[in-house]
Amino acid sequence: VLDIATGRRRLALSGQVARSCVPSWRSRGRVLVHTDTGDVAEGDLGSGSVHALFPGEHPAVAPDGVRIAWRQGQTLRLVEADQAPVDISLPRGARRAPYRGAMSWSPDGRLLLLARTGGTLGYELDFGTLDVRTGRYSAIRQRYLQGIAFC
Repeated sequence: VLDIATGRRRLALSGQVARSCVPSWRSRGRVLVHTDTGDVAEGDLGSGSVHALFPGEHPAVAPDGVRIAWRQGQTLRLVEADQAPVDISLPRGARRAPYRGAMSWSPDGRLLLLARTGGTLGYELDFGTLDVRTGRYSAIRQRYLQGIAFC
């Protein structure tokens, strides 16, 4: 972790974070990651402790800090507070390309930005947004991008 104000760096979590993981901040001092054993876990940056929450990878915490989206295999899942997780995968009519990499929430918490395998040979990424309330998917026209995130 880099403290922008002081410029100091420190190791926050060790050994459990998967190489492909993009951490997602849940609240001050708490971060979600996925482990090299295939679990979504929450880390406490103060103590360095990590505890598994559920199976999956690429967790993304919504701006409200309450909703968490993640991938479990080729299924997109969403959980809110202490409710049961729900499947928010793209509707059957949509092209069913495999999901790839991390996801990102829009600042208003309405849309989830995701990437899927694209191109003729599957070497490219196609990006789009999923309205988590309506299930509507909108492709983003782009070329030659390798990663994308809402800011």
